[in-house]
Amino acid sequence: MTMHLKRAVLAFDPGGSKCDAAVVSEDGTVVGYGHVQRPGLSGRSFETARAASAQAIGRHTFDELHVAAFTATLPAGLIDPDHAQRVRVWPLTQTQGPLALVGETNGVVVVAGTGALVSAQTRQGRKLALDGLGPMLGDFGSGYSIGLQALRATARAAMHPGHQTSLKERVFTACELLAGQAQPVALNDRDRLQHLVTFSLTPQDRSTVAFLAKIVNEEARKGDAEAVRLLQDAAAAIGQTVWDLLDQLQIAGEEYVLVGTGSVAMKSDVFWDHLCGLIRERAPRLAPTRCPAAPVLGNALCVLRELYPETVDTIRQTLLATATKGDMAQ
Repeated sequence: MTMHLKRAVLAFDPGGSKCDAAVVSEDGTVVGYGHVQRPGLSGRSFETARAASAQAIGRHTFDELHVAAFTATLPAGLIDPDHAQRVRVWPLTQTQGPLALVGETNGVVVVAGTGALVSAQTRQGRKLALDGLGPMLGDFGSGYSIGLQALRATARAAMHPGHQTSLKERVFTACELLAGQAQPVALNDRDRLQHLVTFSLTPQDRSTVAFLAKIVNEEARKGDAEAVRLLQDAAAAIGQTVWDLLDQLQIAGEEYVLVGTGSVAMKSDVFWDHLCGLIRERAPRLAPTRCPAAPVLGNALCVLRELYPETVDTIRQTLLATATKGDMAQ
């Protein structure tokens, strides 16, 4: 449905392997959504952002468009020329959107998706972000790190029956399909391991490896001990990042909300429950909660809060209500 809006917000949430975009009207109604994820293409690239924004905007028109992004300027050509002269850009941090969705401006945000990032803003205005360093240097507790450990667990299980895990068959099959190596004749574990070696030595987009985290979560739900261990290890890794952040900001004993977001934090109960348990042990006054909607909507809400501070609570309720429909369910 085409709609003309006097004032609207176009929000972006780029990640390591995807970019979400959303158009939200001034009363908080979600009127358009875009999600683009393409193998080999960063979620922070111009091409991905352009495609996501085109999906979100559709055929809607605006008198005034406010853009919520993690930058103060937008690349030329990102916004259609028909709208470019009526655009104001609002630069945000990755902390603000998730906090806005739970009605807070201060607190801790844990992002565990393809990559990993922990950030916070205190009541005194101090800000800190840790990790987000990519798969070589960091991304502790991320989907990529879980996928990498799943590959290693599969290799170890193929080398000796004492390391059996239900991950082995599923990871073998997934990687063979991804590499176009699926065979009509059943192969033994040793031959399949050689295929896995070839897969591992071929350059892979990190989203491909992170995809295996979904398999780990599914097998953990079925009770596979190795899958459970991998998710708990990932939770402990990002939990250490949380502790490092609390220690540097000296807020480990203070009351703050901790918002979890990203595909791993949102979809894996094993991961989230273990992380919450670790947080309760070391920082019992933190209040963990999962993000109630896609973070891209929180970014839009940050702008609407500045434009309409007196009605922001009503706007947030409308946004969350419309976010539960269709594409906006995380």
